[in-house]
Amino acid sequence: MSDVFTARGLSFSYGRREVLHDLSFGISKGEFVALVGPNGAGKSTLLKLMAGILSAPRGSLFLNGMPFEKLNVSRIARELSFVSQFAGTLPPYTVKDFVAMGLFPYRKPFRIFEDTSDAQIEEALSLCSLKSLKERELGELSGGELQLAFIAKALAQNHSLTLLDEPVSHLDAGHIIAVMDILSNINKAGGTVIVSLHDLNLASSRCSRMLALKDGKIFFDGAPSDVVRPELVSGLYETPCFVDKNPVTGKPFVWFTNNA
Repeated sequence: MSDVFTARGLSFSYGRREVLHDLSFGISKGEFVALVGPNGAGKSTLLKLMAGILSAPRGSLFLNGMPFEKLNVSRIARELSFVSQFAGTLPPYTVKDFVAMGLFPYRKPFRIFEDTSDAQIEEALSLCSLKSLKERELGELSGGELQLAFIAKALAQNHSLTLLDEPVSHLDAGHIIAVMDILSNINKAGGTVIVSLHDLNLASSRCSRMLALKDGKIFFDGAPSDVVRPELVSGLYETPCFVDKNPVTGKPFVWFTNNA
């Protein structure tokens, strides 16, 4: 399989504070990768670099074999979609019009809403079970429904390569399962999914690969069955843990314990 992302010696700093240090890895087409690690490890920064939102001053990053410095914003937007952590005021759009905004790389300026019956929009609404809510305004949605709308917008843009930054944070159990089901179905259909997650057990049960960051460096990288081990997980979070097998999925399952 060919790499959709390749990083070589990738580093990034905010001022004098180095957040990522000398990362080298490849992500192949069709992988379902979870970025895991403690707060401040650099997961969100790495995703922003991979989405073209930030530029790395040191090292190289390639998207489908092309160096990022040779790709413009429009080209990157056609190659991938990115769901960031939401913070701000919601636009006064219906769900359907908001999802239509995902088509901006393919339409001329000011013509984004020209045809909101577009097949890509309908498919994205269907994938996220939002057809019955498509005429609702974003402000009328619950937190879980709003997250589904953000994911649908990304899928309308591109669902062959999808990056998501903590898409299930603050969601209830039902919406967590709904979001992860959507991502699993995209992956099963051949899409590449890269998602940052705080829940190790969710990552272990759903993803084919876990790439762990700690202090801006890769701490471990591999299949859940290979890397979810007490010594590695305890070292990643500096917290004792016990690892057993999930009785439903057969994947490793982590229980964290106290330091007493």
